[in-house]
Amino acid sequence: MSDNTKVVDVRKADVVRLPPTQKTFHITYTDPDSGHIYGGDFTVRRLTLESIRRLAIRRAELNGGMPEKAIDDSVLYINTMLAHLEQAIVKAPEWWQPSEFYSAAVIQEVYAEVMQFEDSFRKAIRKETSGVETSSSE
Repeated sequence: MSDNTKVVDVRKADVVRLPPTQKTFHITYTDPDSGHIYGGDFTVRRLTLESIRRLAIRRAELNGGMPEKAIDDSVLYINTMLAHLEQAIVKAPEWWQPSEFYSAAVIQEVYAEVMQFEDSFRKAIRKETSGVETSSSE
């Protein structure tokens, strides 16, 4: 064995306690143009390798197959959020029709919730492997 090899007894390895793989959260959004209030529950799931692969393919489709440097940054961001949400959202309110929206604000709000949920897995792993409590501000 080389000096860089680490032998680990996996039979005694601690199991990291991860959060549930799905989460439901509520969004209330007021359209700034119409004043209409949208609200509802979204159920999202943790992405698998397959869904990450599909996300990348869908983002490329939304980008029209063009190189990312040829697309406006705001459009890239919207396409990234939409592709991600298409894979992450399991259940959404009836009004959730992003192709019908005139503003990306509600898309950003839902995306932020999904990113916070996904980050909870990374925080759980860091907490378990370091043995140190993490603050809510991390």
